[in-house]
Amino acid sequence: MNMRELEEATGQPARLIRYLISEEVVPPPEGQTRSASYDDRHVAALRRYAELKGKGYGSLEAIKAEIAAAAAEPRVTILHPAEGIEIRIEADAMARLDVESVVEGIRAAFAAHAAKTSQE
Repeated sequence: MNMRELEEATGQPARLIRYLISEEVVPPPEGQTRSASYDDRHVAALRRYAELKGKGYGSLEAIKAEIAAAAAEPRVTILHPAEGIEIRIEADAMARLDVESVVEGIRAAFAAHAAKTSQE
């Protein structure tokens, strides 16, 4: 997405986005100037910035410290709902996914696996 699309997706003005990039709160774009491209990482960083501002974090340094602390935390959760089954969830994935469709996908995968193993 371009800068205008990023502004629309996050509600943040381009000037603030560029400032946050310069302060390393938001990752730099792919490409340069007019060909700069932004993605879900940029949207997530800007949403996190807005969330922290909304929680009363006043200074940019406090926000950067909170983001750095969160980055040090594990970014993947691994669940073991039953013996021999492992579900890996990336931290940012849940914001992008519809949980019901994920559950249906898991059900379908279990059914396919069960059908395959019963034929063996």
